[in-house]
Amino acid sequence: MKYKNYEYLFTKFSYNKLAIYITLFFCIIALFMSSLIEVPIFTDSYTYLNAARDLSIGQIYNYPFQPPGYPFLISIIEKYTYLDEFNIGKMISVFFSTFFIYLTYFILKNIFNDEKLAFYSQALVAMNTIIFTYSVMPLTDIMFTTFFYISIFFIIKNFNTPSYTSFLIAGIFGGLAYLTRYLALILLLSMMFIIFLKNIPFKKRLILISIYVFGFLITASPWIITNFLQNGSPFHNHLHMAVAFDIYGNGDLNLFNKIGNEYNSLTEVILSNPKLFIIHWLNIGIVGLLIILIFSIYIFISPLRLNIKLLFVFNILSFYFIILAIGHIEKRYLIPLIPIAIAIIVYALLQEQNSYNKLINSKLFNFKLKNLAIVLLIILNLLSGIELITLIQEQPLEYKEAGNFLKSYGSSSEVMAGYNKYNYFAQMKSIGMPKDLLNISNIDYIVYDEKFYANKVPEFRFLLDPTNKTIPSKIKLIYYRYNYPKIAIYQVLNKT
Repeated sequence: MKYKNYEYLFTKFSYNKLAIYITLFFCIIALFMSSLIEVPIFTDSYTYLNAARDLSIGQIYNYPFQPPGYPFLISIIEKYTYLDEFNIGKMISVFFSTFFIYLTYFILKNIFNDEKLAFYSQALVAMNTIIFTYSVMPLTDIMFTTFFYISIFFIIKNFNTPSYTSFLIAGIFGGLAYLTRYLALILLLSMMFIIFLKNIPFKKRLILISIYVFGFLITASPWIITNFLQNGSPFHNHLHMAVAFDIYGNGDLNLFNKIGNEYNSLTEVILSNPKLFIIHWLNIGIVGLLIILIFSIYIFISPLRLNIKLLFVFNILSFYFIILAIGHIEKRYLIPLIPIAIAIIVYALLQEQNSYNKLINSKLFNFKLKNLAIVLLIILNLLSGIELITLIQEQPLEYKEAGNFLKSYGSSSEVMAGYNKYNYFAQMKSIGMPKDLLNISNIDYIVYDEKFYANKVPEFRFLLDPTNKTIPSKIKLIYYRYNYPKIAIYQVLNKT
């Protein structure tokens, strides 16, 4: 009787409704966790927020490492609300992550034609540590992934009888993904896989590709045209600088600009030392490539090899990772790969469960297996919060404290030398640390801290000791934090 009651409770609602409940539960938890985050935690967040502030006051966008889509959206919302850039950035991430969790169910249902698999996979995606952590941060990762998957969804929606309208919409969302992150170019390049779909007449395949490319380019055209006019290339970006630094910089941030400026393109970086580049690429991507190989083998030996939609999406995501491995990989860059990886694993587990049920033919076994699955979901849910809780506990509140002091002490027209995390709160223009403290002509304040600049510019470490007699008389200490990390703010009295 208990077993029947359990089965009734579990199947009382359709999987479509359960997917909504999972989404709402995710949204509530995400909103609560985002409210606990008082300051931006990641360096990229400060870059985006500073860019949004520049746009909101009418300054020219000058951040070549990031497209303007996310900062532009923040600046537009800021114009019509009373929220600041930081809170708007968090709300955008929560909104897009909630939509992405809901979208995941329908995309996986469309690919695998299995509501049960889609629901279990959606639940695991919602509990994934990486996705949940970055769903409450003012970063582009979730917004990009959402646009990325919407574009894919409209491509595969009616894969056997694709419509021109669907491909146009897919191209538009591909363009929006590109305005959020340059990696969306992979979607444009991935259109070549359409050529191999033999179930569609060749002429129609070419038209579909052309329509997608048209939608992509039209949507991304404001930034593409700007890039062409300013840099001579429609898809100009500074990826080559990051790759060059990863290969030749040995982790020394002081060398980033010096090494990056030696090359004008990724091609130059690769051709300068192809052997070293291949070694670098393998060092970064070898684990991921092995995982892709394992998944590929499983797909090939399972009924999934007949699933054209899955093969198409899997090829796009594999291509995404291969290109990603050329540059710089962080955990958050892998978010687009997670839903499909989880779905394939769930598919394999459900296939095993079906085999066991046929072999044992035991309802009790099936009941215990479902109980075990629920326990594992609860454990995963608890584990998914550990990293986020750790980040919340270790929030760099000292940046806000020092920056707010400088904001109240100085003015927005003045210039500080220091980490961009301080200038966001100080609302001042920020430049790098001067090479000579005796020859300062364009700086009003110097912000030197124990956490960042003590390693990057160790020759100025004496600034952390206010009693040090070698501190030039032309700078005056106006703020000092004694606890770790120590922070010293100096005002420049006499510019030369």
